[in-house]
Amino acid sequence: MSDLYTHIGVDKSDFVRHINELAASLPKKPKIKEIIMKEYNFQSVNQRKALILFVFLFALFFALIFGMISLKNIFNIYVTMIFSFGIPISIFLLNKKRIKENCNAKISEKNTEIEKEGKIHIINFEEIRSYKIETYNNSTGLNIKLKNNEKFCLNTNSNFGDTKNFENYCSDLETAIESYKKTHLIEIERVKTFFEKTWVFPFLIILTLIIIVFVIIIISKGKGFPTSLISALAPLLILWSGYFNAKNKKNN
Repeated sequence: MSDLYTHIGVDKSDFVRHINELAASLPKKPKIKEIIMKEYNFQSVNQRKALILFVFLFALFFALIFGMISLKNIFNIYVTMIFSFGIPISIFLLNKKRIKENCNAKISEKNTEIEKEGKIHIINFEEIRSYKIETYNNSTGLNIKLKNNEKFCLNTNSNFGDTKNFENYCSDLETAIESYKKTHLIEIERVKTFFEKTWVFPFLIILTLIIIVFVIIIISKGKGFPTSLISALAPLLILWSGYFNAKNKKNN
């Protein structure tokens, strides 16, 4: 082994030191003792209120745009677009705070306690059948299914505020649940996220190859790079970004 270090021109002690420094710099999950009774403050999104608001705004947008187009003798295209976009956006901004719910949470060795809008929810780990933590497109969601088939869900989105505290809570909660599983030898299913499913990576590879082949065929015919394809590349890049983020999170 020493001959190998000499052959490649690397000092063994320096090599080992750099490896140790690199290992120390990698992010590590906190130990269970560091999590116990730690407090987390975050704001969740009320999914029911958010759905009602977005459906209303969606319907309002089309009602405004078609209504004002029918009155084209009164409103020109610029006024139509300003009102059609401006009014729904203004309503959204005015009602943004009503969708958010203030939450406080704690984690112990055997349960997590969540206070949401003054109501306290205590979830014992032994009562959990499965859980899923998913982060995608500036949104983080926690879904817990209990053995009595009750469900508990929390969601945050960066469009409604900072999501970092909730992400930390979800990460620490997963550590606590997995520690409880090992200590008490019970079965709690960790549901895979969309990007952790085995078929997603081959699907992304095939989709990417199809687009590459399509571009090569178009260019070989002398038509140049189709600018219309840029809009199609954006969703593909978002999918790849989500896949690598999920993979990095799992490795950490």
